[in-house]
Amino acid sequence: MRWSATLVLMAAVGLGAAPALRAQLPGRDPLTRGEANAMRSAAGNPGKRVKLLLKFAGQRLSRLQSLQASHLPGRRSTMHLMLRQYREILNELDDNFDTWMSGWRTSEMSGPPKLKKPLHQAIKAEQGFLITLAAVRKHSTPAELRTYRFALSDAQDATRSHIKDAQDDWAEIQHRQAEQKAAKKKHKHFPFFAALSPAPRRMPLHA
Repeated sequence: MRWSATLVLMAAVGLGAAPALRAQLPGRDPLTRGEANAMRSAAGNPGKRVKLLLKFAGQRLSRLQSLQASHLPGRRSTMHLMLRQYREILNELDDNFDTWMSGWRTSEMSGPPKLKKPLHQAIKAEQGFLITLAAVRKHSTPAELRTYRFALSDAQDATRSHIKDAQDDWAEIQHRQAEQKAAKKKHKHFPFFAALSPAPRRMPLHA
């Protein structure tokens, strides 16, 4: 017996979203097993972890747009789950930056984490995410928004907040580097007084 075109499309979307849906069940990790393994293997590489999390977040938004364009019955609840998972992945990204900014590092790291490039990548990617989320809102019907309005607004607010946090972290790194440069200059020209100065409280971060 042949399937109708609609049933074939429903099966394709369902299979593509299945791993994400399993991960989105309440109390479950937002990442699939394969994604979680990839994150663990990148434990000592902040740059790689950021790229992975941005990739995972972008994939959720791509699935969200595909579901919206499909007009399949029952897609609204799945779109709501995709928004929740996207939000949780952004939280994971933010938590990682907070940890690295505090000076923490794993035994795999050869030195302080280099965060300027990952921060730039996160800011650029999340600005793109905002555009995607705005497009989803624009093309949502009132009935659809009744299902996922809160999740969509929460995802947009979180993305704006994370962009601001990343920009603040960038400014903080610039400030720390300026302090370190000034301290080295002072030590070079006034070694006696530099020896009497208290050690800086902030943990050093590389560019």
